[in-house]
Amino acid sequence: DDLLKFNKQIKDQIGDSNLSYMLELKIDGASIAIIYEDGKLAKAVTRGNGVVGEDVTHNILKVKDIPHTIPYKNKIEFRGEIYMPNKVFEKLNSQGANFANPRNAAAGTMRQMDSSIVVKRSLATFIYAIPNPLDHNLRTHTETLEFIKNQGFQVNPLARHIHNIEEALPIINDFISQRENLDYEIDGAVLKVNDITTYEDIGYTVKFPKFMIAYKFPEEIASTELLDIFPTIGRTGRVTYNAKLSPVRLAGTTVSAATLHNADYVRERQINIGDVVEV
Repeated sequence: DDLLKFNKQIKDQIGDSNLSYMLELKIDGASIAIIYEDGKLAKAVTRGNGVVGEDVTHNILKVKDIPHTIPYKNKIEFRGEIYMPNKVFEKLNSQGANFANPRNAAAGTMRQMDSSIVVKRSLATFIYAIPNPLDHNLRTHTETLEFIKNQGFQVNPLARHIHNIEEALPIINDFISQRENLDYEIDGAVLKVNDITTYEDIGYTVKFPKFMIAYKFPEEIASTELLDIFPTIGRTGRVTYNAKLSPVRLAGTTVSAATLHNADYVRERQINIGDVVEV
């Protein structure tokens, strides 16, 4: 419904004579912005709080798929996601690391002062955007992705150019079915109007551009064994009951505990130690 509403709003604003979209995976990683001057990597920063980021130039130089030089000589910024492949994440945790999920692992690795750690952890990237693309004569998002690829960056191979909203849902369902087989975490899809020259007409809200929309995937559900029920006491004396679970992987995170709220919640659902429960 939200996709159809979004499509109608776009049509109402710019018509549909040349309307098409790019449909891309929403990578669950750490956001990165990389600036090049005269074809050389000059600076890399994290998103931080959205205004001020953290300088991670020393570490981005150690990420194998980031070029140190590019053919394009004008000053330009590339944006994307840096991620830890699932296989690397699982190997690290099996060796004693205690990362909650690959996104946290990637973000934590990028903050390391010792760049040799970045090399060992085999981080990777997908680049998907250039701020102010019209300044670089890029008039569509398909052109932008091709340009990014030609500069030596990794562009997600599952990105699709579609010609109407009806094509979107089958492809999104295909993304969902592929989710378990990918070596990186995804948590949705992003639909963007392809024609960049229409962006100013479509406009922005206070926080977000109105020419794109995120489609969040359904929540993942996993089954596991309830090993124990234990209470915790809050500072006001309130008792909360919690479940100790046989660890299970869910949405990129290893879950081993969950809240059971209060005694009534446990009684009403007849939750017992030894049950197999859905999380």
